[in-house]
Amino acid sequence: MRRKLSVLTVVAIFLVSVLGTGALAATEVEVVEALWEDATLSEFVEDFAVLGATGVYIGYPDGTARPFHPLTRAEFAVTAIRVMGKERVATAFEMTPPVFPDVPDSWMWGWVNAAQAYGVIAGYPDGTFRPNNDVNFAEASTMLLNVLGYEVEGPWPAAWIATAIDVGIICDDIYIIHPTTVPVLREDMARMVYNAMFNVFVAVDGEEPDEEDEETLFEYEEGTVTSVTASTIRIAGKTYDLASKVALYGADELADLVDADVEFLLDKAGDVAFIRFVEDVSVVTVTGKWTAHSTFRDDITVAGDRYDLADEVTLVVNDCDEVFDTIAEAFAELKDEVVTITFDDDGDVVEINATIDTYEDVFLVDVNMYDDEEDFGYIVVTVNPTVELEIDDSTVILLNGEEVTLEELEEAFEDFQDTWEDAKPIVTVRTEGNSDEDGAYATYVSVLTDSIIEGEITSIGADFVRVDGVRYDFKDLAFVVGNDYTLLLDSTDTIRAILDVVVTEDAFFAKVVEYGEDDLLVELADGTEVALEDVVGFELAMLGMVVLVEVNEDIVVSEPVSFHTGEFATSTSTYIRVDGQNFVLDEDVFYYNEVTEKFIGRTDLKAGDIVELFDIEDEIVGYVRLLEEEVEPPVDPDPDPTATGMIQVGALGFNDVYVYEVEDVAGATHFSVVASTALREIDGEVPVTFMGTGETTLQITDSDGTVLATGTLTIPDAFGQHAFEIDLELE
Repeated sequence: MRRKLSVLTVVAIFLVSVLGTGALAATEVEVVEALWEDATLSEFVEDFAVLGATGVYIGYPDGTARPFHPLTRAEFAVTAIRVMGKERVATAFEMTPPVFPDVPDSWMWGWVNAAQAYGVIAGYPDGTFRPNNDVNFAEASTMLLNVLGYEVEGPWPAAWIATAIDVGIICDDIYIIHPTTVPVLREDMARMVYNAMFNVFVAVDGEEPDEEDEETLFEYEEGTVTSVTASTIRIAGKTYDLASKVALYGADELADLVDADVEFLLDKAGDVAFIRFVEDVSVVTVTGKWTAHSTFRDDITVAGDRYDLADEVTLVVNDCDEVFDTIAEAFAELKDEVVTITFDDDGDVVEINATIDTYEDVFLVDVNMYDDEEDFGYIVVTVNPTVELEIDDSTVILLNGEEVTLEELEEAFEDFQDTWEDAKPIVTVRTEGNSDEDGAYATYVSVLTDSIIEGEITSIGADFVRVDGVRYDFKDLAFVVGNDYTLLLDSTDTIRAILDVVVTEDAFFAKVVEYGEDDLLVELADGTEVALEDVVGFELAMLGMVVLVEVNEDIVVSEPVSFHTGEFATSTSTYIRVDGQNFVLDEDVFYYNEVTEKFIGRTDLKAGDIVELFDIEDEIVGYVRLLEEEVEPPVDPDPDPTATGMIQVGALGFNDVYVYEVEDVAGATHFSVVASTALREIDGEVPVTFMGTGETTLQITDSDGTVLATGTLTIPDAFGQHAFEIDLELE
C-alpha cells in the first residue's frame, strides 16, 4: 500500500555473497541498478534490489535472479523464513526429522521444518507438502499473511486472497487470474515480499492494528548525506562503509547524493547496500468522484472540476500500478468511482489513484431489502468471515448473467435456499472503498445459482473428476466412482462443494489417511474418516494412496492394482519410462523407496532401478515404488554426454526447443537455452521459447541451478520440426 509507515528495526538476515563485506568495499565499490543483471528486465527491479540488499532473496549460483521463472512451494517457504530472520533456526531444524514425508533429505529440509514450526505452512490434508510444486498466488499470500500474524476466517482461498488485497500484499488484478492455478514468478515474489516487508502492518492479535499500533517488519533508515569517499558514505552524522555493490536509485552516482536526503538499507555486515534519493517536493492532491474524461481536450473531471493530464499518467487501483493500458480504458471501468489525483509542478495530473474491492467466488450468505426504501438493502458475503454490503438502485446486479433488481435477487435467494438447504450461491462483488466491519457500498454483484450439476462420477484424477464423462476440476474434496452427486460450481466451473451424494455401488475408491499394522484409516467421499479393521491384501499402504474399498458383510480393503513392474529408464514431470514403455504420471505422484522405507523424489531414481507402478485411474501412475536400486557404475574418466530433442521453428523467428533426454550427466534436472531473449528454463518436454536462428548455447543444470554441462545448439532456418543430438561438455 502507498502510505508512510511507522516501522520496526530491520531484521538482520542472510546476505547474498555478491554484496561483499566491508573489507571488499574498501577496495572497490560498484554502483548498480540491480544486484543481478537480469533483474533489470523486470518492472520490479527496485524490489529485487531491496530483497537482495537485505538478503531475503539470494538468486542463483550463476549470479542471476531469473525474474520470469516460477518458484516452488519450498523456495517460497525459504523466502518467508528469511523475511522472519530465522535462518539460524532453519539450520538447527536440519537436525530434526522431516515434518512432511515427501520433503527429501536435501537443502530444503530444515527450511520447511522451520516454516511449519512457525505456522507459515500447514501442508495438504493428506499430510504432504509437495515441495517441488510451483507455488501459486493463494499459497504465497497465505504464507506471507502467516508471517505477518494475520488470522483469517472464511473459505480458502477467497478469504485469504481478499485479506492479502486489503492489507496490500497483492493487487486485485492478480487475484482475478485464478489464484490457485497461476504460478508465482520470481518478479511477482519480489513485489509481494517487498510489500509484506515494508508496506503492510504487522497484525495485532491476528487482525489489522489500530493506528497507534501500526508497525511494519522492515524500515528504511533516513538522513542527509554530508560526504562520500571511494569506500564510505556519511549520513546524518554517522560514517558507514559501502558494500562492494550498492544499488542506487534516483541519482546516477554516489557523489550526486551530497547534501541530499536519502533512504538506505544496511546489509548483515552493517555496510550500506541500497540507497534511494528522496526528492523534497510538496504533493498536491484532490479526492472526489471521477465523472468525465475527454480524449479531445486530454483532461478529466474530478469532484466537478476539470484538470489537464500530464504527458505520462500513472494509473493506480488498489495500490497496483498500470492496471489499465489507457486513460479511456480506466475511465470506462472506474466512472463515478472516488479517486485521488496527484499533480506535477505545472498543475497537470500525473497520477490517478482509486481504491475498490473485488471479491470473487465467495458465498452469498444473506439478501435483505429495507422495508421503508424502494430497492435498497444489503447483502452478506463470506469474507473475514462475513462482510455486509449496502445495495441501492444504482448497483448493477446480475443473476446467472441477467440483470435483476434487489427484490428479484432476494426472491431467487430464498428459493435457492429452500431447494438446497446447505448450499450458498457463488457471488462476485465489487465494492467502493475498503470494506470493514461496518460494511461498504457494492457497485456490482454477480450471483450464480444455476451452477449446480448432477450426475455419476465416471472417473477420478488427482485434481479432477468426470461427471457423466464431462471433466471438472476440484480441490480438497473426495469422490467415489459410480456414485451419483449433486455438485456446486464456481465461476470457473471448478467444483466448490458436494451438495448431495447417493451411493450406488458396493465397491469404491477411498484415500488412505493413516496406516498401521492391523488397521487402516480411509477418507470416504463425503470427507468422513472410517477405520477399517482386519485389513487384507496390503504389504504397504502409503499416505494419500487411493485404494479400493469393498462393502460386504465385513468391510475389507483390496490391494491396489500394480499394473507394471520393470526396469526404470527415465522420467519427466509428465511421464515415466519403464521397460521401454512410457506411462503418464499424475501431477501429484508419490515416489517411495521400499529398501530405505522413505519417500524420495523423482530425480532419486536411476536408470536400471526396478520399480513398481500403481494405477490411480485410467492407467495414470500415482505411485512409484522403488524395489531394487541399481548400483552406480564407476565414473567414466572420459564421459561423452549427449542431449537429444526437437526444435520447432515457427513464424517470425520464434523457436521452441524441447529436450527429451540427457545421457551421462548425473543429477541433470533442468535445461535452459542461453540467449538474450530466453524466457524460462524447461523441464523435460516443456519448451523454452526464444527468437532467432543460428548457434546458441544449451545448459544442463541440477535442481539447485548449478551448471553441469554445456553444448552448442544450431537452430536451422527452415520452418517446421527438426530433431537434434548434440555433444555436451561437462563443467
